[in-house]
Amino acid sequence: MVSAPSSGFVMLVDDDPTRQGAVSDALRAAGHHVLAFRDAAEARAGLRDVKIDVVVATAANASTLDEARHDATRHASWVLRGRPEARLAPKFVASLALDASPRVVAETVAAALAMRRPRPAGAPSAVAATKVARPEPVRSVAAPLPSPARIPTPVPPKAAPPPERAPTEPVAVPAPVTAPPLAAPRRVGVVARDATMVRRLCETLDAAGLSARGFTAARTARDVAMTAGFDALVLEEHLDGMDAATVAARLAVDLGEDAPRIVVLAGADSVVTESAVHTIVRSPTTREAILRAVVGTMDARERERAQPAPG
Repeated sequence: MVSAPSSGFVMLVDDDPTRQGAVSDALRAAGHHVLAFRDAAEARAGLRDVKIDVVVATAANASTLDEARHDATRHASWVLRGRPEARLAPKFVASLALDASPRVVAETVAAALAMRRPRPAGAPSAVAATKVARPEPVRSVAAPLPSPARIPTPVPPKAAPPPERAPTEPVAVPAPVTAPPLAAPRRVGVVARDATMVRRLCETLDAAGLSARGFTAARTARDVAMTAGFDALVLEEHLDGMDAATVAARLAVDLGEDAPRIVVLAGADSVVTESAVHTIVRSPTTREAILRAVVGTMDARERERAQPAPG
């Protein structure tokens, strides 16, 4: 498992002194270097000659900071508190409620640092209209052959001695045929608020030879993903209590390289980006297009793992 970086430079912009102090303490306790400011103007004036890794701010303050294009925040990841804005899409990693606890903010910053790891070459981007080969059907394997039964030789009557016969070779008994192990189907979790959509998409994935399991709550899916070993998760972008980018970021921290591939079902005006997830399927779409995206991103991971380690 690959662990997240132990510390980073975090800029915190919050006009509530009590909340700012509590979040700063939580971030410093996690080993981060924190620069805390009351608003965007104070942040612009107080930025030192240091490269910021993560900015934690409301969408309004973040937009003002981004417009300033300060060199210290040019390559930072952004954790937004409150509703995100579309102009921050290229840098947006996760969003939190304005009243999220200091512990949740610290966990999300750790996730943002983990997502800053460079992507492997050839990582998939938004789904293209390329045909993905469906998995080969599993062929049945013959059961082990039984050993041939030995036929008893009839005993001739004593009155008539048996004629002399040429000696015969013993009958060879073939070894039992052992069935080769069958590969388990790849497992996919589907999370959306519409139970009918979840059921139909699971049926499409199952029909393609995958093993699908559906959920209507993001937290339940995340808990199951920690133990079920999904190969991929299909997430509706906006879920009750947690957005798809936050689920992806936290799984990346918790599971490292074993985290499932994330396919997000996003609207046409969505601000989620590929820096936070693996593949984005934008509406309007079809179940077949989602299937192609799921198979494509899992195949991409298998190709990455098959590549020899550098050095």
